[in-house]
Amino acid sequence: ATGATGEPGATGAASEGNLKPPIDETGASDTLTPEETGSLVLLDRAEGVDIILPDTPPDGTWYEFQVFQDVNGAVGAYSISASGSDAFSGFLNGEKAATASEQFITTTATDIQLNGTTTGGLVGTQFQIVYLASTKRWVTSGSFYGTGVLTTPFS
Repeated sequence: ATGATGEPGATGAASEGNLKPPIDETGASDTLTPEETGSLVLLDRAEGVDIILPDTPPDGTWYEFQVFQDVNGAVGAYSISASGSDAFSGFLNGEKAATASEQFITTTATDIQLNGTTTGGLVGTQFQIVYLASTKRWVTSGSFYGTGVLTTPFS
């Protein structure tokens, strides 16, 4: 058979070790680091999680967020916060059952708040952020899944 052989990590060798393990957010808070760039961040705590992004990380630092457990807005939220003078710039599409999607756009927000209802945070919410050092912005794209009258998750 044709294919790469050798120890995992060797040139051309297939290995699950070449992928970063997901970050399963089950605690109350976390501060992401530039070294975790490229990670899938699993939002997996009904009581919510406060996540702080690194302050002015290297250009191209990125994370993908995926809700694995609906957040219970009565007790918490999924909160992703920029640090220092960084901000979010981009959009999130709001989705709910049997309704047309709505697009929410920001160029100055410093937080994304997912409350479990109107600003998303239900299973199906998924978005990416990439840091653009020249503008000190986290470029944001993706969608959130919520209920009720949808409102912006940016603040």
